[in-house]
Amino acid sequence: MKTSLLVFSVLLAFNLPGLGGLAVGWAEAGRDIASLLSCYAPVELYRQRLALWRLSGGEPPAAERATLALGEVGQALSELGALFQALPGGGPACSAQQTASTVLSQLMGMVAETGQGVAELPAWELDELMVALEEGRRALDGLLLAAADAAAAAGGGWEFQTAFLAQTVLLSPSPLYLRIQKDWEVYLRQNAPPGTPAQVMAALEELLALANRGLSVEQEATARAAARAILEGLL
Repeated sequence: MKTSLLVFSVLLAFNLPGLGGLAVGWAEAGRDIASLLSCYAPVELYRQRLALWRLSGGEPPAAERATLALGEVGQALSELGALFQALPGGGPACSAQQTASTVLSQLMGMVAETGQGVAELPAWELDELMVALEEGRRALDGLLLAAADAAAAAGGGWEFQTAFLAQTVLLSPSPLYLRIQKDWEVYLRQNAPPGTPAQVMAALEELLALANRGLSVEQEATARAAARAILEGLL
């Protein structure tokens, strides 16, 4: 992530009025977008299985879980939009949220209408469904990037990204593999705001030390505990 996450200490918040609340707000946004992407996972899985079915034949994938997930994503997007509207500098992220809401609402209608009978659809309708599924994921990718950019511009970029990382760790299935590119690792280590609680930085260091390698059951539990500690400190 090019652009590209912690609450300032009480003392710093007192010295710079409103900054503490801004940090919390962008941390909430990072956490909530990570939850949103996790919620969307059944839709992406449906897209992949649909593509595989078109190549290999057999039984077409069921659409029920994807349809349910799209309903949950729509609700989460609405709540996220309200958060962006309340955040100073949240306008660009709010625009991306509105775009994603429109795209995913249309996608939900298509999946609900065609998903139960994909085997009977002509090739051109299947093509349209695949395109819509790809556009849905792109809309969420665009939302993530727009929110990260807006958070950075507003001074809450580190909070956004750290909370996003921590929530992603908590929601990722086992076995956990924490893939963090070197430039992101450097960013997270070097851009913590002054006054960041020491326990949050310690938890972040613990988490980063477990990145990019296979984890034992005990190490996975350590990573998730560190992620919880980060979110508790941020929020």
